Amino acid sequence: MKVKALANIVRPLIFDNEYEGYEHNSLGSCVVIEYASRYFAITALHNNQGDGYEPKQFMVPHSSVSNLFFPMKEVFSVETSENEDTDHKDVFFIEIPREDIEEDKLDLDTIINFSENYYVSSTGETKYIVHGFPDELQEINFDKKVIKNQRFAVSGKLHSRECYLGIDQIKFDGSAGLNSFSGMSGGGVFSLTPNGDGRFFYKFEGILLRGTATSLMGYVLKREVIQIYLEKFIGQENG
Repeated sequence: MKVKALANIVRPLIFDNEYEGYEHNSLGSCVVIEYASRYFAITALHNNQGDGYEPKQFMVPHSSVSNLFFPMKEVFSVETSENEDTDHKDVFFIEIPREDIEEDKLDLDTIINFSENYYVSSTGETKYIVHGFPDELQEINFDKKVIKNQRFAVSGKLHSRECYLGIDQIKFDGSAGLNSFSGMSGGGVFSLTPNGDGRFFYKFEGILLRGTATSLMGYVLKREVIQIYLEKFIGQENG
């Protein structure tokens, strides 16, 4: 897999408002993962515009340039208490019914398998790469009913491990001309570590919860925390 292939794992999250003339808008970024032979779209909970929405109102394309969208089965988040630090619970899951997908029309390399490790051909030092769809680069034409989503990538380094419960902090190398990272929330965060043979080991580290183009700091909900929540959800289903 090439480094640029990582970008295809991240998708825009689109929401169906059900308002005539203003049907759709962009909610930020998301990743699609495979866990326990099931598919889930994952994003930051604060991207969700409220409670009580139907799963079908959340639209995740097969890719950022595809007109095909995944079917949606169920949405869930993590229960919180009033006096609790909830940053590590700022995550939102949408289950995708695998049996309803025409997999011959889907590039399976664009779905992260939690149980696999990957290598990419690359050279250089260890770095983090965040992919997402910032609001600044998105365009919605309500008259023509067209949404143009432009992917964006920014590199950085680990700044602080577990700066908050379940959250790592990264320092971006720059803003690449953006005034804001709004819309990047829910984007995929990947680490690239030299393997010693001219290749990099890449790992999905989690999703970006928030980041600013001024401070160049970002906060990442760790992959391990996401996995705990998925295990809990599946365990509750199984009784």
